[in-house]
Amino acid sequence: WRGEIKVAPGQTVVVGLERERQSLRTDSTGTVDGGFNYTQTTTTANTGNKAAYAELQSKFGKRVFLAANVRGDDNDSFGPHTTWRLAPAVIVPVTETKLKGSYGTGFKAPSLTQLYVNNPSFNSVANPNLRPETSKGYDFGFEQPLLNGRVNFGVTYFHNSVRDLINNEFDPVSFKFSYDNIGQATMYGTESFASVAFNDQWRVRGDYTTLTTRDEATGLALRNRPRHKESLTVVWTPTPKFTLSTTLLYVGSAEEFNRDGTVSRVDSDAYALVNLAAEYRLDERVTVFGRINNLLDRHYESPVGFDQPGFGAYAGIRVTSR
Repeated sequence: WRGEIKVAPGQTVVVGLERERQSLRTDSTGTVDGGFNYTQTTTTANTGNKAAYAELQSKFGKRVFLAANVRGDDNDSFGPHTTWRLAPAVIVPVTETKLKGSYGTGFKAPSLTQLYVNNPSFNSVANPNLRPETSKGYDFGFEQPLLNGRVNFGVTYFHNSVRDLINNEFDPVSFKFSYDNIGQATMYGTESFASVAFNDQWRVRGDYTTLTTRDEATGLALRNRPRHKESLTVVWTPTPKFTLSTTLLYVGSAEEFNRDGTVSRVDSDAYALVNLAAEYRLDERVTVFGRINNLLDRHYESPVGFDQPGFGAYAGIRVTSR
């Protein structure tokens, strides 16, 4: 349930309640004598989460904005947790530069799969003793419009500190992969973008993300986190009802295991993909859409040893009520 209350001009309070239930049943989850032979057993597990949240969306005139929210979660397995966030923004007169920032906290419970599901195919073992992740993070940056908004660019710096980060590690003694908690981890970097609207039909946007990670106990980088990610999207809207877009996505290398776990740290190969998407609005309520992922059918692995899907085409119909 979600509701909005307009308490005053420019002041809106958003409130909501959530209830989520999860259940799991899986076979082939047992292990014999700590080795590679698995017995076929059945594991069932259930959990859930209740949550309530409130957010104040404030607008002071045309140049000062503030979003402030708080959320309370009561997890069936890990108990109550409260998180919050503050996000102010200011638009500078004359230049119209938007200065923005935020600071907040986070909570993430382990999934039932991480807690209870062993995977013999990849020699992976669950960990029922996992603890939930908690985090603190902040970001700050700017956005600059030019030529009456037809050109925009911006840069944001982000910094997150995570306690008990859930991570998949390899144990050279048992020769198995298993989930574990990293006591303290840090992730920081930048997100940059630039966009140009040439006219009402053609738009181009480029995004670039840098990421640095560190396990504070060892000083080493976290695995399976690409250091660079870039995308370039071209959007064509020949009519108000039809939109076609093409995206070139580049994902840089990351530190990872090799698949059999014999090498603890290798650099994965970078890869590039081309994706297409289109949609056509039949009327105000009905939209037909489709997309093609990995148009050139590139072979790539993420993480190392795990093949990702090749060419794929999808289509659907979206219906909304007024």
